[in-house]
Amino acid sequence: MLKIRTSTIHPYLRSRFRSWIVRSAGMAIRCWWPFLKRFHRTPRRRRVLVVAHNDLMATCCGLVADLIRDDLRLQLRFTGPLAYRHYGPTAAQMAQRLGLRRVSYLLARLRWWDVVLLADTHLADMFHPEIPKVLVNHSIACGKRVQGVDYRYEYSALRDGRPRFARILEASEDCRQRAIEANPVLTDAVVAVGDLRCDQLLALRSQRDATRQRLGFGPDQTVVLMMSTWGSASLMETVGKELIEQARRLMDECGYRFILSTHPNHWQGDHAVRQPWGEFLLRQRRHGFHVIGHLEGWERYMIASDLAVTDHTSLAVTYAQLGRPMLFVPVREEKLLEGSHVQRLYEACPRIDTPTLLEPRLEQAQRTYPSEQLGRIAHSANAYPGEASWRVREQIYEVLGLPQPGGQLLNRTTQTEPSVFGDSLGVGAEHMAL
Repeated sequence: MLKIRTSTIHPYLRSRFRSWIVRSAGMAIRCWWPFLKRFHRTPRRRRVLVVAHNDLMATCCGLVADLIRDDLRLQLRFTGPLAYRHYGPTAAQMAQRLGLRRVSYLLARLRWWDVVLLADTHLADMFHPEIPKVLVNHSIACGKRVQGVDYRYEYSALRDGRPRFARILEASEDCRQRAIEANPVLTDAVVAVGDLRCDQLLALRSQRDATRQRLGFGPDQTVVLMMSTWGSASLMETVGKELIEQARRLMDECGYRFILSTHPNHWQGDHAVRQPWGEFLLRQRRHGFHVIGHLEGWERYMIASDLAVTDHTSLAVTYAQLGRPMLFVPVREEKLLEGSHVQRLYEACPRIDTPTLLEPRLEQAQRTYPSEQLGRIAHSANAYPGEASWRVREQIYEVLGLPQPGGQLLNRTTQTEPSVFGDSLGVGAEHMAL
């Protein structure tokens, strides 16, 4: 068979050639969809497809897959677009980590599925519009604007004025109500179920001392977690270098310890080419910083920390679940959604107006902090701590149109190795994507 060596083609022409192939394949798939609906027959086992384009999305969907993977009535598969293969783990590697058999992206789009699980919205339209889709959000209480509107509900949850998803899983009734206010057509789609990753985080609190010891932190050391989202208003892209310089001074002079964390888009993808903050952070390890790599989880680092410095990342809402002090760097007003949980935290928490104020603000936060107000905001963002597993499972089976399984319908021997997401402090928890 003739093989085309695209490596010898000019990069611009190679990019245009690939774009043409992708568009042509997409058009052909959409021409097939009317026939797919007509000839579809319900299989003996219901088909569930997990779709992810990076490790973070695979992690979030994998938590849901773990809840149903032992049901003999279900057939779980994984797929991911090849276009992202250069930006981190391949689809095959992600499927292996999840313990799911991989289906090629082309074949997956040509088949009918009883449910498609996604953790982001932009791949939903790649599958037949009548296939039920469930959005497993990759963060709680999103508070960002994209093109001037709510990213989660006004920018990406609708297609032609209708919901893209049969279910949108939110963490609280407050989050659900905000979604409905943004778009009333989402009323029947959005459900409040809690958050699986927050439940993992909260389960680790009892192991805090052991976690700190494993990470090399002394019992009397103050550990600060520095968190950044991505984009022009993010901590890293505004005051990142200056703040890290101040943190380095505090480690040398005052014994503080710092953990650095940034968004996956600073590690991989097109934005990371322009803003390679992940590579910059890795170089800080030589100065004594702990750095959360883009294939590591943040749970154990949050547990080990005493307080956090953050921007408008949604991880600020997750960190608030621990009830620990949190300081914000300045964020432009247009980047915050009015009334969102991130915006409410930003208004309630102390701020570091300039990097030189890092030391006095850290000292002040350890003495006095609006903990009660923080607790109320945290609860309104995640109303069902510890309950997400059964609430999410209930919604998945409702979309599938199946009763939840009894003992005879569960296969306890299909999984030969422990689930990468099942052990709250095992290999899975330590290596989940940021």
